[in-house]
Amino acid sequence: MSKHPKILLALAIAAIGLTCKKDSASPTLANSNDCKITSIKHFSNDKFSFAHVLTYDEDKRLIKGSKKSADFNLTYRSDKIILTDSDGAQIELTLENGKVARADHSEEHYETYHYNTEGYLTQIKHFYSDTEFDVTDITYSGGNISKVAKLAFDEARTVITYEYSTELASSTLFIADPLYSDLINHFLPGIPFGKQSKNLKVKSIETFIENDPINISQSEEVAHFTYAKDVAGRYSKVVTKFEGTFSSGDRKFTYSGTKKNEISYACE
Repeated sequence: MSKHPKILLALAIAAIGLTCKKDSASPTLANSNDCKITSIKHFSNDKFSFAHVLTYDEDKRLIKGSKKSADFNLTYRSDKIILTDSDGAQIELTLENGKVARADHSEEHYETYHYNTEGYLTQIKHFYSDTEFDVTDITYSGGNISKVAKLAFDEARTVITYEYSTELASSTLFIADPLYSDLINHFLPGIPFGKQSKNLKVKSIETFIENDPINISQSEEVAHFTYAKDVAGRYSKVVTKFEGTFSSGDRKFTYSGTKKNEISYACE
């Protein structure tokens, strides 16, 4: 699941101007110490790849994200949040009880989101042409996502397990939360997908098995996460070191690498 592009990474077209309707029922951005992320620099194996710039309105709601020439815009209504990229493609998020209950990508492609009584996201279902394509079940332990299990219509299966430190996570550090990194393409600041994990993740193990009747393929990737803070005590860097194996039939290879995110804030 971590292989899927996020909307922050995927939208690649020029900006269009959308206004943000101010509706008091719309969710506001939850920022610790009145700080919000304004830019994220992405590095791969110590080489700079690109940067995201995030723009907010006076109510601290995210209204625009930019990556090179790629932009997306957000508008807010009382029961919906709409993400629009520059070619007009949209994702419409429908809110129920203050959380995202459904995401419509097109007339035929949508997802539903299900929560427990404590407010944690526990299941995601993807549909194409009203046919269930895959189901993801999410398990928690001690306020953190401990396991994710995704089963596709063709019986392909992905399982991710997580380990955490005892250090509390920041509400602004959305890029380090499993909801963003592995589960939801449009998990962005201020969009309510339930409670985030309480602590900082330090390790994940992702396994994948594809039940092809001719060649069964499988993979495993282990990732370790470390964090650094700036002089003000805000998380300013996330480093991911990963290594994995992939096999299909008689073929097998290994890989490894490092990813780094550098984070800048604006604080009041």
